Amino acid sequence: MKTITVDGPNSRETVSLFPSERSARLQPHWLREHRLGRERINDARIASIYHHHGVRRLLSNDLLDCAVFECFEIIRLDGGGTPP
Repeated sequence: MKTITVDGPNSRETVSLFPSERSARLQPHWLREHRLGRERINDARIASIYHHHGVRRLLSNDLLDCAVFECFEIIRLDGGGTPP
């Protein structure tokens, strides 16, 4: 498994992930499926791009932003796993 570090220009490895036609179709689908409002448009966009590119694990401070999509393993910064 490849680890993608997205930690700014001083990272050991940075990979740019761009939207695709498939991720663009997935975003509005997820907004409807999970009943997300306008404030979550960017979360759905980023999650759809990650999902399209095969990202399945995320390191995050904000577990609820990512957990709603139910397709990522969320690794908490304090060492915990996906919330119940």
